[in-house]
Amino acid sequence: MPRKIVNITFSTPAGYLKAVDYLLDHIKDEELSRNPNKYAFILVAASALESVMNNAVIFWAHQRFHRKDYKRMASGFL
Repeated sequence: MPRKIVNITFSTPAGYLKAVDYLLDHIKDEELSRNPNKYAFILVAASALESVMNNAVIFWAHQRFHRKDYKRMASGFL
């Protein structure tokens, strides 16, 4: 039986998204400028967005370019 090579990426933004969901529940208060969790929420949300976008670029490059070239192309777009 011939062997088939399968490329798998284990990188995932799931941890960032869970942290964003958690922090979202902890930034709602009466004093809009006094809650330090708001700064953490903004930073983690930005990291989650970057992670989602990076995964999308890698997936796109893997689907679009030849196996030898997709890593180089993904790195260029990242």
